Amino acid sequence: MIKARKARTAATARSNGNFYTQSKKLLLQKLRSSSFDPNHYRIVYMGDSWAAEGNNTGVAVLNEALNVTGRTKPLYTLHGGDAVFTGSKEQLNFFVKKVKSKIPSIPLFVSVGNHEATFQNGTSSLTNFKNIIGPKELHFVVRTPFVKVIALSSVSANGGHPYGLSQSELNFLKKELNTNVKNIIITTHVPPSDWEVGRAQFNKLIQKNNVKLLIFSHVHAYRKFKYQGKDAIISGGAGAALDKNQINHILILTVRNGNITTKKVPISWQL
Repeated sequence: MIKARKARTAATARSNGNFYTQSKKLLLQKLRSSSFDPNHYRIVYMGDSWAAEGNNTGVAVLNEALNVTGRTKPLYTLHGGDAVFTGSKEQLNFFVKKVKSKIPSIPLFVSVGNHEATFQNGTSSLTNFKNIIGPKELHFVVRTPFVKVIALSSVSANGGHPYGLSQSELNFLKKELNTNVKNIIITTHVPPSDWEVGRAQFNKLIQKNNVKLLIFSHVHAYRKFKYQGKDAIISGGAGAALDKNQINHILILTVRNGNITTKKVPISWQL
């Protein structure tokens, strides 16, 4: 009975608007649930899937990444971008359908990547992303107890380049950093090392503010490092062709009593 009720609730939340809007509604329902423990919950992060019919390896990895996510039972999931390969309507709808079938009751938010910003017949596929995935502004915030995730667009409409943060993205970041939250996480697809615009202003903003963690993808690898004195992770192992000596993986972020820990979880898959 309880499982059936949860399934109906998730189905209702998933029925209207683009995927971002549906996930926001679903997250709100979960936060209001009597079973939600604000002092102990998880967030899953994955990046770079290249999901498309015909990409058998990428789809197999994504399937298992979503299976592991489902067993982890996170409050929600973040995807770091390059969820698909070309940004076509067909590939974006394929990705959404896959997520809904594998983790119907878990919200998933996508930070736009360069593969969602490809050119097709002279038109940027970002229009498809805005309509199918969303949000239309390309940046967003996810607020949960003790944690605020700020997701930014580091790609442009003309095939992704120039990489980096536009002035509007920097203005959005500055506004959202003006907050009293214990843990601020900033995520965007392209790591600052590859940016062509906005890096200096970004560096100043994160140095002046209480940023707990930076998460990037784009590089098909796992790396944990310091950036401008802040903890940073690159995680791009959810289905795209891996860099040398790397493995498929996702991240699990555990929030316990207001503190965040991260864990890399390998993904084993087969065709």
